[in-house]
Amino acid sequence: MGTQKKSRKVRNITRDPRVTVLFDTITPRPIGAVLHGTAELEVDGVVGKRAAIFRRYMPDDDAASFARNLADAWEPVVIRMRPDRVVTYDYRKGFPVSR
Repeated sequence: MGTQKKSRKVRNITRDPRVTVLFDTITPRPIGAVLHGTAELEVDGVVGKRAAIFRRYMPDDDAASFARNLADAWEPVVIRMRPDRVVTYDYRKGFPVSR
């Protein structure tokens, strides 16, 4: 995950690298995963890494330019998470009924 050095996420990880990350969607029904693990902060060579992330959503040239522009405005950081435990949920077939 890409962010800026001054972000709350970076300050929290610097203080305590244990993290929880939630990936989810609620449309049309809730489905997702909760990852529990340890985060590491990367500060070297991160402009290229952030450009690689952006390439998933925009053309190559735009992604590289966007990553450079962000780095000019804020000090970039990449957060790498190593999950220890993954919990998933899938309510596409309906919600459990409590009795």
